[in-house]
Amino acid sequence: MERRTYLAIVGTVGATSLTGCTGQSGSDESDDPDTQPESSTSDESSDSASGTDTEQTSVADDEETCETIEESSQELLIDRSYELPSEGSTVESSFAIEEEDRIAFDIDSRNQQEIDLTIESPIGGSEFEGTVTEFSNEVGFSTSGDGRLIMTNVGTVTNEQRTEIWSDTDTLSAGEYYSGWITLNQGDSVDYFIRQLGDGARPKLVIENENRDILEEEAVAAVIDDEFTAPDDGEYYFRWENTATLTSGNWRWEFEAVSQDVVPADVSVTVERKFTEETEVCE
Repeated sequence: MERRTYLAIVGTVGATSLTGCTGQSGSDESDDPDTQPESSTSDESSDSASGTDTEQTSVADDEETCETIEESSQELLIDRSYELPSEGSTVESSFAIEEEDRIAFDIDSRNQQEIDLTIESPIGGSEFEGTVTEFSNEVGFSTSGDGRLIMTNVGTVTNEQRTEIWSDTDTLSAGEYYSGWITLNQGDSVDYFIRQLGDGARPKLVIENENRDILEEEAVAAVIDDEFTAPDDGEYYFRWENTATLTSGNWRWEFEAVSQDVVPADVSVTVERKFTEETEVCE
């Protein structure tokens, strides 16, 4: 019994060895229950490694990257119109400044009346001074505080106004004259025209101040056509006369007061503050 059993075992071992030699061990290994656990262990290890990589990627995706950038900004400080009705009329306006600001000015006298423009810094110095009808520029400021804008109507643009003083036609006998007083402001004028009608004596004109000093004297002529401008405020005397000794004269005369009314300055003003701000941006 022992011998037969031994032979059986030997036969089994021999068969196993032959099977490996003929290349059929792959089929036998697939049937071998010991093969499956090895394959399963390998898959679990692969799955475990894959799960770890996913977690690491997710953590990296959650991290933020931040940086500080500078952005240009603007702030409107003044946006309005001013009327300076007469020569010498002045208006002032203030505006807030931060250190290193640039202030953009856009100033326009829309009816072309000239203005004296002054731009003052917070410490009182003038950043700009000049006579302009328009001003468009940027001015940099090195200190914080309130700047000041000063505008004055220069009065160079005027409208002419004419008012009739005397106007008539008449015949003056020899030695006869007409006269009249008129009040004028310095710079005001009187435009006069005297003309002889037909034959006869010719006119003469004399202009005096209130002290009766002769300021102008027009010689005898068939036509007297000129303008007188008052050197000072005051009363002025006009006399046109027939200086002939025998002959009368038929004349036509016209006197007009001429004044120059200053055009109001209609000024539009826009003042804008330009500055930079730091902003943190995260991704």
